[in-house]
Amino acid sequence: MDHLDLDHIWNLYNDDQEFNYKMIKDFADQNGKRMKYEHGSQLVTAGDEPQFVYFIVSGTVGGKKLFLDGSEYSYFEVDNQRGNIGLLELLAMKKHYVVTIRCITDVEVVRIPSALIYLKIMEDIQLLRSCIRLVANDLYSSSNREGRLFHLKGVDRLRLHLLRYYEQSKTRQDSIIIYNKTQSDLAAQIGLSIRTVSRALKLMTEQEEIQLCGRKIKISSQNYLNIVNSINNFVEFDADKKED
Repeated sequence: MDHLDLDHIWNLYNDDQEFNYKMIKDFADQNGKRMKYEHGSQLVTAGDEPQFVYFIVSGTVGGKKLFLDGSEYSYFEVDNQRGNIGLLELLAMKKHYVVTIRCITDVEVVRIPSALIYLKIMEDIQLLRSCIRLVANDLYSSSNREGRLFHLKGVDRLRLHLLRYYEQSKTRQDSIIIYNKTQSDLAAQIGLSIRTVSRALKLMTEQEEIQLCGRKIKISSQNYLNIVNSINNFVEFDADKKED
């Protein structure tokens, strides 16, 4: 037992399937209800009881936290590849949704009663393993993101956000990515004021890290390398300060 290879063990239980509608299509179609929501409509509200889990068939939704002063912060976006809504609360045995979910586009979902999907997961070892990996990856990503963002302010926070967007969106055929969010969307997404985002975009344009095309942000492969270089310089500078 002392000589077990961890990589080998991981490979035994690793499948690259995302826990989404396609993975449980037959069960979802038999036990769920198909529903359509228009762009801008609200799917669930923070504080409501999670009586259902929603699996995205098409479209994109976003999770937002609303504060008492009227400001809002965007946590995440979910589409048919990455998703579901309500599974985290269900697995954690929490009685309230933690965020409000709105439709970024027109959305089609399959809505399944929480009790049914919970029983299905507990009785299906493959689904249970998939859920464990899903929650673990989410926790790992959140921990990494929050740890890095804690030290980043202003333009560096925006750089990291656009860097990740480029890495997630780029394909071999397309090395130029267009970011279609408005400045207010960006501000909500990364927790900055619109004024700070505007200044950061101006600076990044001057340093050839992005290209502004009207309201769109264009990121080429060279822009990406420039962003990486700027972030690396910041990290090295920050490390030097800590050593001093």
